[in-house]
Amino acid sequence: MNVLELYLEGGFNPGRTLGRKREHHCACPACGGFDRFRIWPEDNNGAGAYNCMGGSGCGLKGDNIQYCRDFLGMDFRAAAEKCGRRDLLGQDNNPRPSYRKPKPLCSPNRSVAVAPFVPTAYDLPPGQWTAKANELVDKCHLDLLAYPKAMAWLAKRGVDRAAVIRYRLGWNSGNGGKPSYKSRADWGLPLVANDSGKNKPLWIPVGLVIPYSIDRQVVRIRIRRPAAERAKAIENLKYYVLPGSYMGTMLLGPDREAHVIVEAELDAIACAAATDLAGAVSVMTIEGKPDADVLAVLRKARVILGALDFEIGEDGAMTKVGKRAGQWWRDQFADTYRRWPVPEGKDPGEAAEAGVDLAIWIKLGLPPVLTLDAGPDGSARKKEASGQSGDFHSGGEEMAALKEHGEDRRVAEGGASEEGQTEQAGNSDILVAATSSGRAFMVARTRAAWVKAVQAGQTVFSAGEVQRLKIGGVGPADADRLLDIKEIFPGSYVSAAREMGN
Repeated sequence: MNVLELYLEGGFNPGRTLGRKREHHCACPACGGFDRFRIWPEDNNGAGAYNCMGGSGCGLKGDNIQYCRDFLGMDFRAAAEKCGRRDLLGQDNNPRPSYRKPKPLCSPNRSVAVAPFVPTAYDLPPGQWTAKANELVDKCHLDLLAYPKAMAWLAKRGVDRAAVIRYRLGWNSGNGGKPSYKSRADWGLPLVANDSGKNKPLWIPVGLVIPYSIDRQVVRIRIRRPAAERAKAIENLKYYVLPGSYMGTMLLGPDREAHVIVEAELDAIACAAATDLAGAVSVMTIEGKPDADVLAVLRKARVILGALDFEIGEDGAMTKVGKRAGQWWRDQFADTYRRWPVPEGKDPGEAAEAGVDLAIWIKLGLPPVLTLDAGPDGSARKKEASGQSGDFHSGGEEMAALKEHGEDRRVAEGGASEEGQTEQAGNSDILVAATSSGRAFMVARTRAAWVKAVQAGQTVFSAGEVQRLKIGGVGPADADRLLDIKEIFPGSYVSAAREMGN
């Protein structure tokens, strides 16, 4: 990826181009502005170059490798791999075989030095911009509520009407279905001249408006442009950030004790709206990092669930970039982070579209201390007088209990009949269950599903293993010990079972 491609991937507007070198004048990802950031995509043999210029610019400059280091928080190796410049890693074209010693099953207790992470701090936009942003969002919000097709698409991805209202999502229909243009001065933005010397207006494209608010004031507007609009102009610009927007990390539910880490902002909205038990953080890319304010909140969290996009390489295993991203979170939050990918699809939106109940999926990733007072839908409530936490539901229908090995919290498919018995879903390959102590695990109906779960680092049993455990008389009291074995020996398989001794 060159500098321009990296810039577009972040959802920024590449601005106008000038001269034979296709010089782009646009906003700096670090310090903002409007046209102080220059991009030359063809420099450095196609790797590109950038420079934040002008008297008020931050002065950051470099090629695509340095861009990843300056704005994405990557080290040199990660940046080189993302940009496809493996030649810079000094690897031999014909490497010799590696004869490394196998890793021990249990690492000895020792302190591992982790490079200190210095987060970026961002300033909020001025009041004039915020006032205009609130006006635009209010108008677009009403338009979205009256647009059934867009509302249905959002609902399929876990963002129902209540979530749309709660987070003030909107739809900008523009001027007769075309992009609208506003005065930059009215928004408190500095004037920018176009090629003819006239003042350039503020471009607001047609699309789904995703606002981010802090203290009930809109501080960022991101617009998701539909495919039909992209086909008309700037095809590779799927997300557009309105100039002047706050560029800090989206955090929903800052007062909650647990948080789900996702990439896309719509996924964060779906997770935060699904349950009050956990907040949600959107880091935009798989190796995105939290800003200074969000990092401070995460340091105080009891649990952090890592649900970054589940990427599989050609070999069927998780990609290197995915493993590296997960390792960063484990290093920074060693006592609170746990990897918790969705059981279907690559992200929460796809999971919801496949039938996954996001509230149940999140609840299963949390320790009992955070879920004992939760209702069936994952919302916080006081415990019943009996001390029980209530039944689990999917789509509002009661799920039957797996008496021998904990409750069946099926996520993907199925529901209850009128008699309250759970119907089997023929096309669901994964069941999610939990022991009586609240530890979650998966049951795979097919070998392909079992292999996928193992590769994803999940604790999983096949349907055959569960049957052998039942026949062998292994009871619920042994469930936690079985999970310990599975976690110590990833991919291990129960070929026979008998009652476990004390």
